[in-house]
Amino acid sequence: MLISTPDFKFIDIQYFLAPGYSLTKFLKAYNADSQKSYFPYEYINTLDILNSDVFPPYDSFYSELRQVHVLEEESIQFNELIDRGYSEDGALRKMGLTNHPLEGFEKYDILSTMFYTNSWKLSDYLKYYNNLDVLPMISALENMRSYYNARSIEPFKNHLSVPSIAGK
Repeated sequence: MLISTPDFKFIDIQYFLAPGYSLTKFLKAYNADSQKSYFPYEYINTLDILNSDVFPPYDSFYSELRQVHVLEEESIQFNELIDRGYSEDGALRKMGLTNHPLEGFEKYDILSTMFYTNSWKLSDYLKYYNNLDVLPMISALENMRSYYNARSIEPFKNHLSVPSIAGK
């Protein structure tokens, strides 16, 4: 559950999330300043590819592990909710979105334009992606802490999980 020293405590955030709750949902629930981006993990098969100045092809954003094209995932979820009878506003609320999700090709165009505009190599895109992975998490954790502090609860000092907080 944690790694601890006299000066430091590293707690796994998964113990503060409901079962099956994703990082994306956590970021939205605690109003993170920004959201994660997208990365073609399976496209990186050697370290040399990080020196490439060519943006990965659209199909490389398909994840075999998750069995989904990560650029299309949000619009697929949105359309599934519409098919299940949700109104557009209801589907947006359920997904924690304020606007209709972009289609996969629209996201790809934004990312590839940014890549080429900045004259990046794939290693630069990886840095960008990693920063977008960390910064929203910090924002969400600060917002989570503020939420509990307003209720006189210090979630990370005295608790190791949501059930521990609930007991308080």
